[in-house]
Amino acid sequence: MSEGRAFIREVILENFMSYEYGRITFKPGLNVIVGPNGAGKSTILIGISVALGQSFTERAKKLSDLVRRGKEIARVTLVLDNSPVNGKRPLPYKKDTVLLSRYIRKDGSYWFEIDYKEVSKIEVVETLRKLGLNPENLLIIMPQGFIDKFIVMSPEEKLRMVEEAVGIASIRENLKEAKERLENILKDEEEYQSLLEKATESMEKWREQYERLIEYRRLKKRLEEVRVEKAWALVDKLEKTLFNLKEKRGKLETELRRLELRSLDEEREYESVMDKLNVTVNQLIEDLGPIQEMARKIGYLSASSSTSEEEEKKLSRKLSDFSRKLSSIPEVAELLAIMKGKLEVTKYRINQIKSDMRKLGREIREVEEELERERESAERIGKRPSEVRSLTEVEDEEKAILAQLRAIGAVAEEAEKAYLDLKSKIEEYRAKLERVKENKRATLKEIAERSEEWRAVIKGLLKSIDREFQAILSTLNTHGHVELINEEEPDKAGLVLKVGAKGTPLVTLDAYTQSGGEKSSTVMAFLLATQKHVLSPFRAVDEFDVHMDPVNRELFFKAIHSYFKEEKDVQYIVISPGFPPFFDPDVHYIMVQKTVRGSELKVVSREAR
Repeated sequence: MSEGRAFIREVILENFMSYEYGRITFKPGLNVIVGPNGAGKSTILIGISVALGQSFTERAKKLSDLVRRGKEIARVTLVLDNSPVNGKRPLPYKKDTVLLSRYIRKDGSYWFEIDYKEVSKIEVVETLRKLGLNPENLLIIMPQGFIDKFIVMSPEEKLRMVEEAVGIASIRENLKEAKERLENILKDEEEYQSLLEKATESMEKWREQYERLIEYRRLKKRLEEVRVEKAWALVDKLEKTLFNLKEKRGKLETELRRLELRSLDEEREYESVMDKLNVTVNQLIEDLGPIQEMARKIGYLSASSSTSEEEEKKLSRKLSDFSRKLSSIPEVAELLAIMKGKLEVTKYRINQIKSDMRKLGREIREVEEELERERESAERIGKRPSEVRSLTEVEDEEKAILAQLRAIGAVAEEAEKAYLDLKSKIEEYRAKLERVKENKRATLKEIAERSEEWRAVIKGLLKSIDREFQAILSTLNTHGHVELINEEEPDKAGLVLKVGAKGTPLVTLDAYTQSGGEKSSTVMAFLLATQKHVLSPFRAVDEFDVHMDPVNRELFFKAIHSYFKEEKDVQYIVISPGFPPFFDPDVHYIMVQKTVRGSELKVVSREAR
């Protein structure tokens, strides 16, 4: 705020509580509202608080009770200064003056308007909070009874109130947000860990069936390969059989040709010997006639005693030659018999070979036909392997595979999808869990850093407030201390005021230990000690002096006057039933009185002062 600037220029009350119509102008710096009890002084502050967004007042259980008796609707309007400060307007509106109004109906409904245009309460509250102006904060607007209300607040509430008023609430809010993120991260970690464990457990249940399915498929595939190999092994066996048969046939053909040639040779030799035998027999037959003739002649001559020796010798030679030739016939006949036997054996063997060859030819044709069929069958099954084992080896492996398949039994085809889905889920959960753990590490580091930042800021702030607090109390012949508790646990951290007469131990301020005057003095000392740090351009206090003795009342009035006379950037309203113990032409005095028409007010002129 610039020097001499009033954030709230004017308050207009219409049918609001005791006011039928009231128009109160405020000035920069200190504004003092005085008047007797029941005159309507506090109503002005209540009106301001309600217009700023306060939802609950000490004077009414519900907002509708604030409407003037006999009226249906009340309105409170604040005329706010929105002229630029250092080139920037306080409120996000392009006007030097902004009218903020709140309407309240007897039926309980209400609404806000800015420059006669309806807006939401959230917009009003959030816009003002950016300036540090929260009507619910006792360090900004202190209504009647605020001292008792402040005292019964928990240490945690007091600390949060201070943080918000001085504009450092965001530090703990950021810390809180980080811790909430950590809680969510821990929940995510627990959830993903649980999901991972459940998925792993489920996957292990499916693993056996999946492995059986994989082994089953492997064996089935191998069985197909083996059966292809078996088909070609059979082809290979038939090919070898055919080759052997043809090779055997070739040998038989060679042997047959050899025997046939041998048979021809034997036949020729047999015929040659037979021819010689026939020649010998024919010669003997031819020789037998002359011999017989000679024998008859010799016999005749012998009988006639005229046989010559020469004839007998000739006959003897012929007989000897005939006998020799005749004696050779059995040897030749035996030789022929032997030759005949050999020839017959050779022919028998020839016939046997021919028979074998015919049989072999039939076998070859059968094998060729079978080979053709098996080759076609094998080609339909699959391509011929580069190497083919023996049929026995292949059949042995086939039997082994079939035995293994029987041992595996039925398999669940859905096991693969279930297992792989779970495996994929596990990988997904592990990846997410790792990311969560990384976020957890980062968030823990962030929390530690934010906690350290918060401790440093809040301890520095409270140290400054504590010095001012002790200085104010020393003028009252007392001493005190502003203490931060549970600083290691920001969520549980709080603020405790301790006070005591000089020379006596400090005692925690509470609702029972101190007297009314002591409580008022202590709370006011603390509130004044914090004012240098409060951000709001507008602050107000209502009847802080109710329980104070005249000396303390005068002291605190003068302290307020001294402080806000120096602070030109802050607009302050003090409400008191009695006139202040000082007269200052720079202070704006407003007198409120009660009349038959309701509350009326008057600005005290300089002359009257």
